[in-house]
Amino acid sequence: MTTKINDYLDRIGIYDELRVRLVVPSPHALRYASADIKELMDSIEAHGLLEPVIVRPSGEKFELVAGHRRFEACKKLRFKKISAIVADLNDKEAFEFSLIENLQRETLGPLEEARAFKSYCDKFGWGSQTELAKKIGKSQEYVSHRMRLLTLPDEIKDMLDTKKMSLTEAKKLSWAPELSPKLHHLENARPDNYYCRPNSSIHSEADLMLREEQRVVNDSVLIVRIALVRIDNLISRAKSEVAKDFLIGKRKQLHSLLDESISFKSFLESSRESSSVILNRQPSRSTRGLTRSIP
Repeated sequence: MTTKINDYLDRIGIYDELRVRLVVPSPHALRYASADIKELMDSIEAHGLLEPVIVRPSGEKFELVAGHRRFEACKKLRFKKISAIVADLNDKEAFEFSLIENLQRETLGPLEEARAFKSYCDKFGWGSQTELAKKIGKSQEYVSHRMRLLTLPDEIKDMLDTKKMSLTEAKKLSWAPELSPKLHHLENARPDNYYCRPNSSIHSEADLMLREEQRVVNDSVLIVRIALVRIDNLISRAKSEVAKDFLIGKRKQLHSLLDESISFKSFLESSRESSSVILNRQPSRSTRGLTRSIP
């Protein structure tokens, strides 16, 4: 099954074949592989891994962002390598990608969703319920009602987890004042229309060219990060001091290249922001389609 999230990742990530031993699970995984993955293993053994997992560079390894059951199945099948999309994501972006993919696959239970939403809004403080709802393509009420399930007594949550109680019944109980305390909402003070962005239909040719340049530079940054992970692994495997010194020298060169790439990436981002400000401050016939929205 091809998901929308992977369509997006195709534009920001690098496809690669990674050694399974270099991939590690995420400490913030929303859903861990269950023991019952026999059917998935049979499918992968018969047809191969049809959809790559999603990872991000992490020290000398690659951290798994999405695809934990696929990864676990490949490990049990003793795969040496696994197809992956490597994306340069920060903690917040990695959490969002994992959450969105699981929601699209409908693999999370109601309480798993609720815990993930609460972690995003409360534990990590990455955004309000409204902002999270926009990120995952759900209504604010959907997010709020899921989070309210966490206020139910443990015995009722256990019944919901074991399917001894329906979600509809649990939602009704979550609004009963004698069972559920008031759920506090984390709201961000920033107004929804804080950012301005021009409509995509009126981007100038120069702006479009700048976008493509930025995409190329983003890819170069990611490729250098991947190279650093791999050369660190080679350094740990090197037996002689001569080989280690050679690899460490190459690692320093890669670090310099990474610093240069990141600096140029920042320059391009600043250039795009400046262009956007000019477009927003000087409306004309060609910019009447401006809309205000959260990026």
